[in-house]
Amino acid sequence: MALNSAAHGADNGAASSGAKPSATVKERTSTMKIRLTINGKAITATLIDNATAKDFLTLLPMTLTLEDYAATEKISYLPRKLSTAGAPAGSDPSVGDVTYYAPWGIWRFSTETSVTRQGSFSWAGSIPASKR
Repeated sequence: MALNSAAHGADNGAASSGAKPSATVKERTSTMKIRLTINGKAITATLIDNATAKDFLTLLPMTLTLEDYAATEKISYLPRKLSTAGAPAGSDPSVGDVTYYAPWGIWRFSTETSVTRQGSFSWAGSIPASKR
């Protein structure tokens, strides 16, 4: 899969050569678009304008090899770990979400529903992060 930065820019429905983010009305979150080529087919991904996505953009253009992981997502190891400064602690990805898994340094996107929230433990916050 080839990724390039030539198509990232404002989230206005059209590709642009600038990296100027724009605010979406519903979420009030700025986004950036990138073009991916997978098996010769060009598609567009929308990235949230945060430190991790900006650091990812500094790696472009690049070519990644996607691996199937548990038949629920495609993953690729990046050449280096990305900044997670100011990033939320975690998320519950939906099909099609582009995510970064910091512990492994992988870029991933979900191809199937991979997790179903069943509840939570009342004591989970007392487990040190290194033991989870």
